Amino acid sequence: MVRELVRSGAEVQVVLTPSAHEFVTPLTLSTLSGRPVYTDLVQNKEGEWVNHVALGLWADLILVAPCTANTLAAMASGTCNNCCWQRFCRHAAL
Repeated sequence: MVRELVRSGAEVQVVLTPSAHEFVTPLTLSTLSGRPVYTDLVQNKEGEWVNHVALGLWADLILVAPCTANTLAAMASGTCNNCCWQRFCRHAAL
């Protein structure tokens, strides 16, 4: 999906939930998207924070794939317990 979006001219920023690591590596998605993959609120070992507000403002569209029942429940309840959902909540607030 990432490859096809990039081929179509989209700028893709991948944000992985902790569960997504069980299926695909950040390196794979970074290679396909040409951008770093965000997986946590802290970007590096020095403790630099990921600016989730800026990423939420940057996105014109947020695509959630796959969208599981747990994902839908987090979206519906506004649960922001990981890096991915903080971006979604910020984007939804606009």
